[in-house]
Amino acid sequence: MNMNVNEIIDRILQLDPAVLLPGNSGEIQALTQNAATLLIIEAVFGVLLCLFGLKVVRFWAALFGLAAGFEVGFYVSLMLGLEGYAVLIIGAVAGILLAAAAARLYRAGIFLIVFAAVSSFGLGLIDRQNWIFVTVCLVIGLVAAILSIWAAPIVTIIATSLYGACLAGFAAAELLAVDSNVIRIVICAAVCVVGILVQLMFESRRQNKKSLKKAAEIREQESTAKEVERARAMMYDMDGQSSGDETDEEK
Repeated sequence: MNMNVNEIIDRILQLDPAVLLPGNSGEIQALTQNAATLLIIEAVFGVLLCLFGLKVVRFWAALFGLAAGFEVGFYVSLMLGLEGYAVLIIGAVAGILLAAAAARLYRAGIFLIVFAAVSSFGLGLIDRQNWIFVTVCLVIGLVAAILSIWAAPIVTIIATSLYGACLAGFAAAELLAVDSNVIRIVICAAVCVVGILVQLMFESRRQNKKSLKKAAEIREQESTAKEVERARAMMYDMDGQSSGDETDEEK
């Protein structure tokens, strides 16, 4: 039985948010549990991204690459008139290929993460039906991604902390039934600040370890050079003594 992907998308887009509210129907309760589960997953994902965005950057690059590749392959397949499992297969293949490339190529992975995080953050704040606003968000994401080429650590930390905090903050607010937008923004801002501080701490430790390792290598090189000089000096002394002995014998 072939699956009509277009019908599935239409049903999702036409879903009434009211069915996610608690009610007497068992089906409504099931949907509510599913919605809560998705919110919990979103909150956990956001916290992990916020706290460990740069530390496990290759993992996030693969994850973002998988999502981006699948989405691109999915919609390209639809535009080509394909349907059913062919759309999903093409999307999955494209996602796997982009995930592998993003995880393998460090700079490309950073570029993808920053672009996706900044663009998604902007798109979450605007009306996506307005193509001008959408274009502006994509351009801002592209500019941030280009900046990450020269300042990868700090740009990645800011982008992942900001996006992760928004995901976690708004998901937590939905789970806690917080209606005040001010409180939601405060929650997101607090999580973002904590994420930036934690990531800066991780990066500082990494840089310190890198500096200590470099210093140890320099000391080892200097020690080796000194040993070589000592060996040469001993060889010179031995040569000098041998020459002196030969001169004494000739006399």
